[in-house]
Amino acid sequence: MNRVSDTAAAMAAISICENLLAVLLDRELLSPADVEEMLSEAAESVRAAGSSNGTAEATEEAAQLIVAVMDGLVASSD
Repeated sequence: MNRVSDTAAAMAAISICENLLAVLLDRELLSPADVEEMLSEAAESVRAAGSSNGTAEATEEAAQLIVAVMDGLVASSD
């Protein structure tokens, strides 16, 4: 496999995870509350990591992206 950019890898990872969560919600293997809890915890973990290693701006962007994915998934499952 050729070397891919960090941006391409990040986009692929986000897309795969978002689609996996959507399928799990559609098949009722996870509840909207489960997804919301999991992604809220992920956002908080990212924020905490950024505050401890000096990358607060980038990690806050990542946390906001996680929250946006969560909001979209939970809203679409209603």
